[in-house]
Amino acid sequence: ALQHISGEITLPDGTVIDLNRTGNEKIFGTPSISSQIVSDSDIFNVGELYIGELCIDAVIPESAELEGAEISLTVTIDGADDEVPMGVWDISEAKRQPSGITKITAYDHLARLTAPMPDSGVPGFIQFSAALRLIEENADVEFAQTIEELAALDPEITVNEIYPFSESPAP
Repeated sequence: ALQHISGEITLPDGTVIDLNRTGNEKIFGTPSISSQIVSDSDIFNVGELYIGELCIDAVIPESAELEGAEISLTVTIDGADDEVPMGVWDISEAKRQPSGITKITAYDHLARLTAPMPDSGVPGFIQFSAALRLIEENADVEFAQTIEELAALDPEITVNEIYPFSESPAP
C-alpha cells in the first residue's frame, strides 16, 4: 500500500494553502523530520527537551507570505479514509528557489516554550493547572489534552492542588 503525505500551510492572515490535496500546491520528495536538543547538540542537560524540525520542499504561490505561518502534515494509506497527523510546526525559514520550489524549515510548537514565563508569586510552589495555563497563554501552545482531561488520568490528584517542589507526588 502506498503512503501519501498531505497537509496545509496556515498563513498569519488565516489563509490556508492545501498541499497535495487540491490545486497546484504540491510537496516534493519526502519531508524530513528530526529532533534536536534545545541548546547544545553535544550535551544533554536535565530538563532540556527535544525540538522537532521539519524540512520540506513544496510549490506554493509566490504571493504567499510565510513569515509567521504554520504548517501541518498528515499521512494516509491508499484505500484508507483516515488521515494520521504527523505534527504541526511554525515556519522559521522559507527559501524560494529559481525552479519554483520553496525550501521550508519549521520547528514544532515545543520551540514556543522558550517564551518567558511570569513568576507565580509563590516561591517553591507550583499549581499544575496554573502552570499549564501559563504555558498555553504565554507560549501560545495548545496541549493535546485539556487540563481537565489530564486531571482525569489520576483521580487521586486534583489539578488545583499546590505542592512544594520537594513534596510533589511521584509521577
